[in-house]
Amino acid sequence: CDAQLAREVEVSLPLALSPPVHCQLLREWVREVFVAAGMIADVCYHAKKGNPHGHILLTLRDIGPEKFGPKNRSWNNQSQVESWRASWAKIVNRYLDKAGLDVRIDHRSYKRQGLDLKPMKHVSRRMTFNSEHVAEVSLDNQITKIEHELQEQKQERHAAEKLAPAQAPSSTVAPPVTSLPRTRRRRPARPQQTPTFIPVST
Repeated sequence: CDAQLAREVEVSLPLALSPPVHCQLLREWVREVFVAAGMIADVCYHAKKGNPHGHILLTLRDIGPEKFGPKNRSWNNQSQVESWRASWAKIVNRYLDKAGLDVRIDHRSYKRQGLDLKPMKHVSRRMTFNSEHVAEVSLDNQITKIEHELQEQKQERHAAEKLAPAQAPSSTVAPPVTSLPRTRRRRPARPQQTPTFIPVST
């Protein structure tokens, strides 16, 4: 009753790409990562407005010439998850570059990237029993998005200040040097006086 019958992988797709490109991207990645390793994959694409994503259902057993073999325990290794996430980021960035878009994704968390940013939370489908929770998470995400935008503006401002040429204050600017000869100021000549002879009696 508690047996694992399949493995599900869910991926988010870029809003900047069209649905046909989404399907092509999903097929190529599934072939390269899962089918090439011996798995059978069932891919379901959800073209949800604002949140296009794909669900991939994977078999747990190797396929032999006539039947399924035993479960492949190596596929349960946690390092496989990191490898799959890295390969997903790589192929998505390749498609974004091919489309001429200047945007990239990174499979690492903000913390692993060394970024002081708060991650956004997943918003579930709004139902009767969770409407308040969905509204609260949506509001938190809006606040987080504003914080990200403010941080980006701050970084852009700092980068612009570093690129701007430094201007010295006007009080420290030296006066221009001229090539005119310097003249020495002379005192006016004193008038000549006639010597006065004082007779001395002997």
